[in-house]
Amino acid sequence: MNKSIGLRICIVLITLFLIGCGGSDVEKATQFNFKQGTPELNIQLFDNAPPDTIYPQSSFKFIVELDNQAAYDVTDGKVSIIGLDTTYFTVSPNEQVFDPLLGRSLTNPSGERTFVDIFDGKSNDLFQGSEQYSTNFILKAEYTSTMEFVDTVCINPNLYDVYDAGCAVEETMSYSGQGSPLMVNHVEEIITPGDFPEVEFRLFLSNGGQGDIKDITFMNAELGGKRLECQFQGSEDKRKIIGTEIEREAVLICKKSILENLDSYMTTLSADFTFTYEWTKQHSLTLVK
Repeated sequence: MNKSIGLRICIVLITLFLIGCGGSDVEKATQFNFKQGTPELNIQLFDNAPPDTIYPQSSFKFIVELDNQAAYDVTDGKVSIIGLDTTYFTVSPNEQVFDPLLGRSLTNPSGERTFVDIFDGKSNDLFQGSEQYSTNFILKAEYTSTMEFVDTVCINPNLYDVYDAGCAVEETMSYSGQGSPLMVNHVEEIITPGDFPEVEFRLFLSNGGQGDIKDITFMNAELGGKRLECQFQGSEDKRKIIGTEIEREAVLICKKSILENLDSYMTTLSADFTFTYEWTKQHSLTLVK
């Protein structure tokens, strides 16, 4: 009887321990922030597709692996094979679109991966007397994605009130990424005190990825849930900036004309963007006799 009771107690204790461990893992998963750093869509050729060595008058495939490690979905994507000398190699088709890929999230922590495998290659003959021919080609991918910036900031319309024991304004705030190659690397906050105080935020955006940002479109920005008026500095289009205008970084200037509360307080600053991204990598093919 005592042995039976002891066995039951052991089973209960082991069960509680396992539940506790499982609960900890679940809790960690729900607390993980995917919107950090500068991960992106990883693109690579599948092993042996194409092979390192190709023989004349043979067929082969280009298989491209796409793995979305960003925290946002990828849409309007296409992959292309460019730069091959058609005297020796032909590829059909040389461009292929791919379906949207989900980004990493609580419900999809690994991101979404797919393969584009309908690039059919064919080799031609070497020139008479030639033993081999090597050439380079470019694997290129283009797609559209999004990025969301969110942070809590201090608003203090009355900077000279020494009796205000609330929050302190940070003139410059730095960041290490929001889960995409497009990132807000720092924000400047400028308060204009007075009878009609104003606040201005300057969001400095840059490319933290391996490819090129072709354009950035500003979608929406809010301060404390209320819309902010924003525009890109130095751009002809207030809401969009293209690659030639981006250079090292793009600056979005947001303003709120009248602050309703004269005491300092913490509130949320948010901004949403879409962008077009281009990624390229050079590879080689060798044709041998």
